Amino acid sequence: MRFKRIYIEITNVCNLSCKFCKPHTRKNRFMEVQEFETILNKISSYTSYIYLHVKGEPLLHPEVDRLIKIAYEKGFKVNLTTNATLLSEHLEITKYLRQINISFHATNDVEILKLSKKITDCIVNYRIWNLNENSDALKLIKKEFSITEDITFDTSSNYTLGPNIFLSTASKFKWPSVHDANSSDGYCHALKDQIAILVDGTVIPCCLDNNGDINLGNIFNESLEDILSKERTIKILKNFKNRVAVEALCKKCTYKNRF
Repeated sequence: MRFKRIYIEITNVCNLSCKFCKPHTRKNRFMEVQEFETILNKISSYTSYIYLHVKGEPLLHPEVDRLIKIAYEKGFKVNLTTNATLLSEHLEITKYLRQINISFHATNDVEILKLSKKITDCIVNYRIWNLNENSDALKLIKKEFSITEDITFDTSSNYTLGPNIFLSTASKFKWPSVHDANSSDGYCHALKDQIAILVDGTVIPCCLDNNGDINLGNIFNESLEDILSKERTIKILKNFKNRVAVEALCKKCTYKNRF
C-alpha cells in the first residue's frame, strides 16, 4: 500500500487561536528528534510525501529546521503548513521543502505576504477557507499580487498568483466531533490516500481526527504494517469504498460530503 501523503504532527502547540481551528483536548507535546526519525524509517516504503500538519504550529518546534532537513535527506518531499508568524526565523529551511502552505485564518499581516514572496526554493500556497471571517486577508492578497478576478469560495479552488505562488480557497468546514448531532454515510480518502500520525505516535485515519478518537495503534511501538492490518483499520477502509462510515467520528464528519 502506498499513500499520497502522510501527515506528521511534530507538535500540537500553537501560538494563535483561530476560529477556524477546533481546540484539541490532548496533552501539549513536542516530538523528539529520535521519535521523528523512527516514524520516517517506518513509513519510508509507504509514501514519498509527508505533511508536517495536524494541529499545532510546526515552526514553534525548537528543532523544526533539523527535522525538515532530516526528512529531506531521507528522500521525503516535505510539505509544511504554518500561520507564518515565525517564518522570518526559518526562511533558510524552505530550500528543503516541496511546499509551504500559509494559513490566513487568524492573521492579516501584509508583512507575511512580503516575506513569503522572497521564497524561491519551494511552492508557496496561501490558504483561505472561510471568506466571511477572512475578507481582509483576501483583500491584502489581491492587492499585493494585483489580482482583479473574482475569487470564489463555493468549492475548493486554486489561483495562480505568480511563479510557484498559489492561493487555495474553499468554503469553511466544521471540525468533526463525536458529539455532533448530524450523522451520515459517505466516501472518504482516509486510509486510501492518507493517514496521520499525532505527536504522541498515535496513528489515525485522517488529519481531521482532532483528538485521536480513532486510535489505530502507536507507531512508536508497532509497525505500520501491523497497524494497517488490524481488523478495525481494514473495516474502515472497506466500508468507505462502499460509501459507508462505520466509526462514530466519521459518521459525524461533514467534510466527506465534498467527495
